[in-house]
Amino acid sequence: MAINTVGDLAMSYIFRSRNAQTKADLARLSQEVATGQVASVSDAVKGDFGTLSAIENNLGQLEAYRGSINEAAGFTGAVQGTLESIRQTAEGISHDLLASSSMGQSALSSSLAGSATDAFETAVSRLNTSFGGRSLFAGIATKSAAVAPAETILAALETAVSSETTAAGVKSVVDEWFAAGGGFDSVAYLGSTTPLAPMAAGQGKQVSIAVTAADAPLRDTLRGLALAALINRAPLQSSSSQQAKMAVMASETLMQANTEMLDEQAKVGIAQESFETALASNASETAAMKLAMSNILSADPYDRATQLKQAETQLEMLYTLTARTAAMKLSDYL
Repeated sequence: MAINTVGDLAMSYIFRSRNAQTKADLARLSQEVATGQVASVSDAVKGDFGTLSAIENNLGQLEAYRGSINEAAGFTGAVQGTLESIRQTAEGISHDLLASSSMGQSALSSSLAGSATDAFETAVSRLNTSFGGRSLFAGIATKSAAVAPAETILAALETAVSSETTAAGVKSVVDEWFAAGGGFDSVAYLGSTTPLAPMAAGQGKQVSIAVTAADAPLRDTLRGLALAALINRAPLQSSSSQQAKMAVMASETLMQANTEMLDEQAKVGIAQESFETALASNASETAAMKLAMSNILSADPYDRATQLKQAETQLEMLYTLTARTAAMKLSDYL
């Protein structure tokens, strides 16, 4: 009877081949157990990368949208914070003016008028705030200051009211100066009349932040603060009775503007909420995409641990067989 045998060289080759394959399996399985991800993406998708590519593309888009939404949310938050700061400053001056006028003409001290001037300067400074290199209240003129320096505006107003002798006359001129087409538009406002374009809040979603320093709420707030600042300037600085009347007028103007500012802030608040919702939606979609990718690329920990143990056992057996084969001698069979 013929007996088929495997020669020593052939046996050695078989052992080396099996050993190399088992070591490769061991390395792959060790990696998959450690990372929880498959070592070969091609094997995981069975050569069809369409679904995985679509997921990766969606994740890239979501990340891009997240960046733009974050920037828009930050910009909107800066607008809201500035509006609130200006509103509170104006409200404080309004209360002080009303309280002082009710206590008598002598209460309208130069320090209060100075505080009104400081408040006007503060409001102007805050209107020229920028975020991320973009002016907040200058419309599409994002590289421009929104309004001229406070002293420039007050100097122009002093010139405009120089011929008036009463608080009512001064207020009438100031009201006209701040009206559309008046001195405010030609001297004070330096931005664009075109508001910023709506900002992206996700795919196919846009939110408008159309707030400029030329809008009525801010224009009227500046008007009220300007009236207060003019109390201690020509032509009213020498008439305490007219100063008292101007204090009441300025306070009333600021109180009306305060209501307008609150309405404006409410609109900005809606935009803020839209961006917050968009960020939450973006995070949810991103998590869903990452989970889908993980389901495709994840390696079953129990299955891989079992296979790893089998590979270790197989490698030990190969080492044992190789050692036994290497120790065989012809005399053992004679």
